[in-house]
Amino acid sequence: RQFRKVNREVYVLSQGGYDHHSENAVDTFFENANNAIGNFVAELKAQGLWDNVVLIMGSDFGRSLNPNSNGGTDHAWGGNYFMAGGSVKGGEILGK
Repeated sequence: RQFRKVNREVYVLSQGGYDHHSENAVDTFFENANNAIGNFVAELKAQGLWDNVVLIMGSDFGRSLNPNSNGGTDHAWGGNYFMAGGSVKGGEILGK
C-alpha cells in the first residue's frame, strides 16, 4: 500500500463452474474455496493483518436445495453471501 500510496486495497477473485444441471459437483468447488479462504486467513493472521481485512463472498444466483431428475441442481431464488474479518462483528443473520 505504501508503494502505491493508497489507503485501501480491493481485490476481486472469481471461480466459475458452479452451474451444474446434470451432476452435483459443487462439493469439490466448495472444498477448494474453503481451502483457499482458510489459507488466506492463516496468512493474514501470521502477518498481523487479519483485524484490518474484510472478506466478502457472494454468488450471482442461488441453487435449488433438492436435486433435479439429472442429479444436479437448478437455479433458485436467492444468492449466497458471507462476510468475515478480524474486526467483523459476527454471529448475525440479517432479516432473521
